[in-house]
Amino acid sequence: MKKIFHLIIVLLLLAGGRSYSQNQFAPVGAEWWYYSVHIEYQGEPRSQTNSTFHTQSIKDTLIDGIACRKVITDIRSDVLGGFHPNNRDYYFYDNTDTVFVYNENFNRFTPLFVYNAQEGDTICLPVPPTPGGPQSADLRPNPISGDTSFCFVLDSVRVLLYDTAHLRTYFIHALKAPGTPGIPPFSTTAYPSYNWGIAVGGSNDRFPGKYIERIAGDFLPSKIILNVADGYGAPYAPYDTLRCYSDSFYSLKLVPEACDTLYPVPLGIKDPKPARAVLQCYPNPAAGQLYLAFKALLKQEAVLSFSDISGRPVFRTTLPAGRPQTTIDVGRWSNGLYLLRLQTGAEVYYEKIAVGH
Repeated sequence: MKKIFHLIIVLLLLAGGRSYSQNQFAPVGAEWWYYSVHIEYQGEPRSQTNSTFHTQSIKDTLIDGIACRKVITDIRSDVLGGFHPNNRDYYFYDNTDTVFVYNENFNRFTPLFVYNAQEGDTICLPVPPTPGGPQSADLRPNPISGDTSFCFVLDSVRVLLYDTAHLRTYFIHALKAPGTPGIPPFSTTAYPSYNWGIAVGGSNDRFPGKYIERIAGDFLPSKIILNVADGYGAPYAPYDTLRCYSDSFYSLKLVPEACDTLYPVPLGIKDPKPARAVLQCYPNPAAGQLYLAFKALLKQEAVLSFSDISGRPVFRTTLPAGRPQTTIDVGRWSNGLYLLRLQTGAEVYYEKIAVGH
């Protein structure tokens, strides 16, 4: 039977219940390296920005008498050039099964990652801190929980290999409902809806995400919740990939290149058009087969290709006119993000595709 964990229930879980214990999150000296690609779909001219984010846990401190760790981030961008300090600091502490973050929305620590949960559970947590501060947070009541929170379903828990470490990985999808078009700033969903990790294509009302014990995963710890569940409602649709993580126990390198490598803009994208305008991609993330269904029959021959986020090609095929759909086998592709490129005549479309086995 599925269970719904509200704020108070989540906090009660911390005292006991299911047995699970994670290693300390963000111990002093921990470092994350991320690669971030932002494609701006709104405004003219459209553009793409590549960045690396270096996040560090720098010291033990006290907030409201609670022992915690301070986390900061530096950013290197192909637009900004060089390294720039992020102007927001975050504070974490954890116990055996939950990570807490100091939340400016409520001026107290609130749960962020709940590890002591089972597949099928619905978990509701306080609306997290956002890069813009409380003034940009969605603090409307949530009818699912009855308070100011966001809710998600824990779809599965799997132990996956990250370089040399086997770590529990929690796959989720955010719960949301259609909002009122044209009423900003939260017009895409009727109540708070947040997600961890990459904002990818697929169903517009079930964006997947994940978080990982110890290392957090495909999100920037200094930004907490990078993506709202409807990622395409925001001006930027980000690709964010964890490259490296290290602390006194782990030294994980998830890419062959140096952790701080800054790639040039892949494929020379200058005016990206989202492929979801002409086709549907599912499932996304994909594990074995990726299905592409065109919203209208191809009127002319089209070239379909995929590259990883560095621009390295991994697949290419030509589709004949009249094709209604096609299937791509991604079973042997490495886990990560890929860029779908569809060219038909003079029109070129792009889409973010995630592969996770």
